[in-house]
Amino acid sequence: MGLCLYADPAARQAPERYALLPSVQQGRTWSWLRLAMVDHTASVLKLMGVVARTLEEDSDISSVTRHDDYPF
Repeated sequence: MGLCLYADPAARQAPERYALLPSVQQGRTWSWLRLAMVDHTASVLKLMGVVARTLEEDSDISSVTRHDDYPF
């Protein structure tokens, strides 16, 4: 599981466009601490929201988009 962050591949320096892509291959994993399956999907999506808001607040970044597949 992870959060993929892509910059505009055409940008040579200081990209102005970014795309966020959640990468949740297996949302549920076994937790020995809880002795149960734990779904981490909500945590990845929450993190995606935090990263998106952080990028959107940067005045040097003109575009932040969220995608379910490779964005560019």
